[in-house]
Amino acid sequence: MNKRTSLIANMLTALVLTFNGYTEASASSATAPLLAVNTYYVSASGSDAGACAQSTPCKTITRGISVAQNGDTVSVAAGVYHEYVYVNKSIALTSNGATIDGANATGQVRDGLFSVFADNVTVSGFTIVNAANYGLANFGNNSRFTN
Repeated sequence: MNKRTSLIANMLTALVLTFNGYTEASASSATAPLLAVNTYYVSASGSDAGACAQSTPCKTITRGISVAQNGDTVSVAAGVYHEYVYVNKSIALTSNGATIDGANATGQVRDGLFSVFADNVTVSGFTIVNAANYGLANFGNNSRFTN
């Protein structure tokens, strides 16, 4: 590919990403959600009456997701969470040791113990155990899952 063709291809890619709502474009960020505006915090010892702030974290991942908006991050502390997780927004869910345990899980049963129904979702650092059917069900596009 010559320089001119390469330049045109890069410009078209940037335009497509811009019109799709991306504020930062690079080869490695094509599947990442929009830049985070806010970060909400979840801890197994938190309270869902809290604001999901770092000093007053939510107790459930479900609550953290409910207060987040597209482009936000939900940071989940290490611990065991007995709940069905339903992601319906383009957000990032990050953890360093959280386990989603299907044994006695609460919440609405979906296709998987951890179900994603949105595009451009990033999930990292979770372990999923004891799922009745599927541990992870992804119905979104351009999402990234890492452990």
